[in-house]
Amino acid sequence: MINHPLMSCPDFRKFFFGRVISAVGDKFYTIALAWWVISSEGNSGILLGILMASNILPVVLFGPVAGTLVDRMNRKTCMIIADIARFFSISIILILYLLDWLSLPLLYILVFCTSMFSPLFEAAANSSLENLTGREKLAQATALNSSVLQLSNIIGATLGGIFLAIAQVQGAMLVNALSYAVSLLFVWNIKTNLRQPERQKKEPYLSQLREGFVYVIKGNRTIGYVLALYAISNFFASSILFFIPLVVKSLYHETVTWVAILEGSMAGGFVVVSLVLSFMQKGGNVYWRSFVGGWVIAGAFTLLVMDNPMIAACGLFCMGVAISWSGSAMQVLYQKSVSNEMKGRFFALMSALVYAGFPLTFLCNGFLLNLFSLKQLLIFNGVAVLIVNFGFLVIPKYQMKDETAYEAVKNKGPIENEKCFKDG
Repeated sequence: MINHPLMSCPDFRKFFFGRVISAVGDKFYTIALAWWVISSEGNSGILLGILMASNILPVVLFGPVAGTLVDRMNRKTCMIIADIARFFSISIILILYLLDWLSLPLLYILVFCTSMFSPLFEAAANSSLENLTGREKLAQATALNSSVLQLSNIIGATLGGIFLAIAQVQGAMLVNALSYAVSLLFVWNIKTNLRQPERQKKEPYLSQLREGFVYVIKGNRTIGYVLALYAISNFFASSILFFIPLVVKSLYHETVTWVAILEGSMAGGFVVVSLVLSFMQKGGNVYWRSFVGGWVIAGAFTLLVMDNPMIAACGLFCMGVAISWSGSAMQVLYQKSVSNEMKGRFFALMSALVYAGFPLTFLCNGFLLNLFSLKQLLIFNGVAVLIVNFGFLVIPKYQMKDETAYEAVKNKGPIENEKCFKDG
């Protein structure tokens, strides 16, 4: 237990708890905004779609820009700037709401501006894991870090409605602003050196931006193949979020409570496996795990077709297990194979690629519902995931070079957290 990164790495502990608190605050805020927009006059579906686009587009558009900044600056500074900017942006939204000056167009603009800083924080956070824990605990830290979003989804699914009823929209906004302030305090107290080498700052910014794209496309083809297959598989798998509300309403004829139960089941499976993996020091075979995970995900889509929400919840729990099991191995592969000087750009581009698929898959499946039945589309997306994940068995494999903590320090410089190095 002492070797667990939350126990032996104090700076990672600060980083992790700060992330969890801000993610939970963000989830309550997202639920509150969605409810407020849906309650507004007009076509609620279109208005909600614009809100979601305002939240996603900045990640796609500004991710590469933010990733390049992360590889040039002190990564701790990047996270601090992002938290400060988001704190003030949410505070402005809260003030305008309390004064009854918040219109929908203004909300969309402010949400867009808030989300502009998310890629800066996320790229800096994902790029700092090895520095905060060391290479020996990297797989464990990666599993924990990947659980943050799903953990917030569980809390949001179970407590979001109750919280919104008690605190209302303004309470959710206030909690989210305060959560960024708490995250800022945690990050501020991180002692690990997250500065980048001076030579990174001397290179032209546009040259580094271009290097990021070249690296993802040509620099490491074996990693590029994994990333490409993951993006395609995610395009089909993420459609489950689009289908769950439709299935609950059209097939099960249940209330919105079951939407929360089904989404919470998937998040629960993800978190359980992530916590288990946080005690394991090896990332596992990403190719085999992704292939097996494809079968499980396809099965979850199939179980949704059955007119039994309890069976669907079990299937989605297993889907969350599969996504975490394969996804953690994939994240460890990225963490260990991508050079520290390139990580900011790589993770920012990866996020942009994945997030770009969300609105596209929602749009495509929404259009296809006019041509095919809901059950047919569920089966189609499940089979598509299965076919794509077969590709993990045939693509060239990356040969991981395992290094001891000593060798990592010797070859790459002082990347270990000093406390972790002593305790590990």
